[in-house]
Amino acid sequence: MAQNRFLWIIIMLFIPNLTVGLLSDYKICGDSECESKFSSSAVRDHQGQDCRFLTFRTGDTISVYHKLTGRRDDLWAGTMDKQFGYFPKDAVQEEQVYAVTERVLQTQVKETVTFTRV
Repeated sequence: MAQNRFLWIIIMLFIPNLTVGLLSDYKICGDSECESKFSSSAVRDHQGQDCRFLTFRTGDTISVYHKLTGRRDDLWAGTMDKQFGYFPKDAVQEEQVYAVTERVLQTQVKETVTFTRV
């Protein structure tokens, strides 16, 4: 037990910027608030890994709001039928870009998840 605590302290001292939970360090958006969207069509079925990811079928329309870049650039984020989530960029094809420019923004320092009991 004391050995595990010592190891944890060493890790925290030598890796102070380790962030657990972030999918990437930067994202590409159509504007500074990530409100402009890109319209995409699913080119294959995708089953989301967990509640952070979208599940869709070939042909579904997805509104993309940002594209992850930096440490991880294989995921995009968007909505489908009022559901927000991440999905692999190779599962969709861009059809229409509503944004005039693209901006690279730093992702949040920490993601916060709120649960509501019904």
